[in-house]
Amino acid sequence: MRSAYKAGETITFRASSNYAAWVDHAEIRVIPADKKSDQRPVAVIEAPANGEAEWTMPEDGDGKYLYVLRVYDSKGRFDETHARGLSRTDREPSEKDKAPAPGYGEDYTAKRNIALAGGAVTVFGRNVPPGYNVEVLGETVPVDADQSFVIQKILPAGDQEVHVALTGGKSGGIEFTRQINIPENDWFYVALADVTIGQRWGSAGFEAVRPGEFPGLYKKGRFAFYLKGKIKGKYLLKAAADTGEGDLATLFRGFDGKDSKSLLRRLDPDDYYAVYGDDSSSVEDAPTRGKFYVRLERGDSHVMWGNYNTSITGTEFMRQERALYGAEAVYKSQATTPFGERRIEARAYAAQPGTLPQRDIFRGTGGSVYFLKHQDITQGSARISVEIIDPITGLVVERRQMALGVDYEIDSIQGVVLLKRPLSSVTGGSEPVVDGSLGGHQVNLIVQYEYTPAAGDVDGYVFGGRVQGWLGDHVRVGATGMSETTGAANQTAYGVDVQIRHTDKTYVEAEWARSSGPGSVRIFPPTGAFRRHRPEVPASSA
Repeated sequence: MRSAYKAGETITFRASSNYAAWVDHAEIRVIPADKKSDQRPVAVIEAPANGEAEWTMPEDGDGKYLYVLRVYDSKGRFDETHARGLSRTDREPSEKDKAPAPGYGEDYTAKRNIALAGGAVTVFGRNVPPGYNVEVLGETVPVDADQSFVIQKILPAGDQEVHVALTGGKSGGIEFTRQINIPENDWFYVALADVTIGQRWGSAGFEAVRPGEFPGLYKKGRFAFYLKGKIKGKYLLKAAADTGEGDLATLFRGFDGKDSKSLLRRLDPDDYYAVYGDDSSSVEDAPTRGKFYVRLERGDSHVMWGNYNTSITGTEFMRQERALYGAEAVYKSQATTPFGERRIEARAYAAQPGTLPQRDIFRGTGGSVYFLKHQDITQGSARISVEIIDPITGLVVERRQMALGVDYEIDSIQGVVLLKRPLSSVTGGSEPVVDGSLGGHQVNLIVQYEYTPAAGDVDGYVFGGRVQGWLGDHVRVGATGMSETTGAANQTAYGVDVQIRHTDKTYVEAEWARSSGPGSVRIFPPTGAFRRHRPEVPASSA
């Protein structure tokens, strides 16, 4: 995708969205690339939800910009893409920068506020004759080098018309319309019931059994189901249960308990996986460590029971990131501020974890391997980020989340983190992962995870939550609390915070928090948790 243009050259932006039915208007915002600026746009360009807009590269300024696409609904809520770069240059564009529709069909959404409810419609075709244009639902669709095309649109529930046209060429083209219906209620479900009833009897030729060792009449069974359904076009319900095989009398007991077979999920899928031979894949749509899973959601709000990753942000002292099994409720209002923030947000969770939390802080070593304090890490619980710290003030200048499989790998059994690239101890640029030390800010690797202690069981419960709201458009207040009663990790913490915001990047924050308990933070020296031990030589005697 081309990103450098000459001064005075016209830049053509192509906007594309697969939910144009909800979009009232769209705009492209060009902002300075300097992170110290207040992000006020240099230009705001009106654009169609699916179409092109133009802007001329200015001759003045430092020539470095960022641009985002915003789409608004009828209530003023907006979605926004990740920022991409633009720069001014004197060079001619290369042939590799030219593409028929760069970025088309890719999802760059960074902020989502527009509520969608409907269904996805996919239209694809191949062997399009050269010289013809394809239009689907009034939008021109690019055709690839193999003369094929594909497009997916989200349409509201109800009766819809899908119009497809092939225009151009000598024959004049063809067009047709298909009538479809997107239901408000749509269900998929499957269930299994298995019952075994048998009778045991003995014979004089066999060794006699002790009284009560084996019951004469036995009744065993198993019940399992999975369902996923859309309700009134707004709610999505997912539920699953599996009792496992057991006595019919106790089959439905302990639904809130944990399944001991969940240990198998800690195996590395690259070492142990099923070979299907048909290019199929497996998706765990109802993750749970127990026998039951249920989740009811509407937009960004939901209530659930099962496995979940709770993440409490918006506060520095009370940040919480945990992987738990239990209940969670999240509410986000549809109303937003001019900055795209939800007016009211609330989150609460409760669980009997069976694991303990830990937060390890490593100073960058210039290496790629880091050994955690604990082993037997709960699968999927690790949250790894890189923080750039100002060495004078100690404040976090930048925090960047790392992605599993892209930035790092982790051995959950042994507690070892392997980065894809070495992590420098200091850096002077915006990229935390570099090939060498550049000098400047301190770089830390933050690993938040859950682990199973080697000795003893973890009893007790953990509760927590946060609620925040905006008083007008510029003042946000919030309150956070948590309580954990799991023996050695008993702790309680609560706090309040307030933010006064002037612009998108200009604000003042104040926080107050109080905690009691041992905590779960371990700071390692710049050795990656290695220790050098010099053997002691006993003193000689004569």
